[in-house]
Amino acid sequence: MHLASTERGKSKLAAQRALAKIDYEPAAAYWKKLLKSPQKCEKIVNHTFSNTVSDMLADRLLAFLQTFLEKKPGSKISWEEHETLLALLGMMPGKASEKMCEVYELAAEHIQKISSLKRDSEVLKLAYRDTSIFHISNTLEGVTLEQAFPMILVGSVLMDGDSRLQALACKLYEQYGGAWLSPVFASALLTKPAGDVFEAFSPYYKDPVAQRFILNVLGTVKFDTKQNRHTFMFGWGHMLRDDTYFSLTPLLFEDLDVRWIELLAADPEEKKLSGLIKTSYM
Repeated sequence: MHLASTERGKSKLAAQRALAKIDYEPAAAYWKKLLKSPQKCEKIVNHTFSNTVSDMLADRLLAFLQTFLEKKPGSKISWEEHETLLALLGMMPGKASEKMCEVYELAAEHIQKISSLKRDSEVLKLAYRDTSIFHISNTLEGVTLEQAFPMILVGSVLMDGDSRLQALACKLYEQYGGAWLSPVFASALLTKPAGDVFEAFSPYYKDPVAQRFILNVLGTVKFDTKQNRHTFMFGWGHMLRDDTYFSLTPLLFEDLDVRWIELLAADPEEKKLSGLIKTSYM
């Protein structure tokens, strides 16, 4: 923390990134101050799992989203607010503290409700091209908040595998359904035998709406020839903006059940495996 506070340039950045990986309560005030300018923090904390950082980021997100939700229906946020939101969302993956779970719960309770009940005058109108879509990262582009939060939770589960995030995914799907199926499916592929996963989730594939949420996760799976195993291919961040991009390839619990391949092959023209994560491959 001393180096993060006193060094300059690359030495300072290296110290900050190291500090961000540590659960260190005395650093809470440091992160709180730094998060007042979230655009400057993204490349420091977007690839960390520290509960200390997670709590400070969650406090910032909860305050921001509460203000955001108080706007009148049909309001547009400013460009500055838009950029702040993108930076805050960009730092969410991998964070699993209790407060961060509250952020997901707030999103599920309010944002999806607004999207479903007031589609003609959504509170969450963004300044980007005067639409409600935006680009969170190079791998999650052109999405609404209704789509974004479940996919951010998918990324968090893949990054960290934290049991708190897996339990949260199940809770949110039980309460709200819809796109929250995606993180539940990702969690199952990480933790359960392939045959059990197929039996449990293949029925969703037959539903045109639920199928999209299954494909969004299958689109992150590839066969790694070096390891001779199926892995997830998860990328996050911006390659050309502040050097925030990173990628991970966590292994599935077992190789993908061949019956998924058979389902996909049955109607290949209709299946686009890239889902919402644009750089993923099968």
